[in-house]
Amino acid sequence: MRVRTFGKYLRELRENRGLSQGELGKKVRRTAMAISLFEKGTNNPPNNNLLNALIRALELSDEEADMLRNLSAIERNELPNDISNYIKNHMDVFNAIRRGMRQNKKSTDWENVFKGAGQL
Repeated sequence: MRVRTFGKYLRELRENRGLSQGELGKKVRRTAMAISLFEKGTNNPPNNNLLNALIRALELSDEEADMLRNLSAIERNELPNDISNYIKNHMDVFNAIRRGMRQNKKSTDWENVFKGAGQL
């Protein structure tokens, strides 16, 4: 899998939809320059309302939207808002993560846990 940045992925999504930076900017009430700065990585990726506006304007699939949210959160050094809100409302998730941390679980261990749990 190739490593992506928020800006490069945003540009890829925008270009795949045949939109200019100005056209995308108008859809989300920003300037072409603002979109350019996001794509170049000069500005921190947006979160919350602007991120959701970009997702709607680009008409992203669930997978594309998740990737854009993930990249934004990683570069902002925070959890994606949708995940953060879910975790805040489910104390059992906090506890499961802490148990995993204490047991030094790896990604493959977590994948097995989720596979074993079936469809959530």
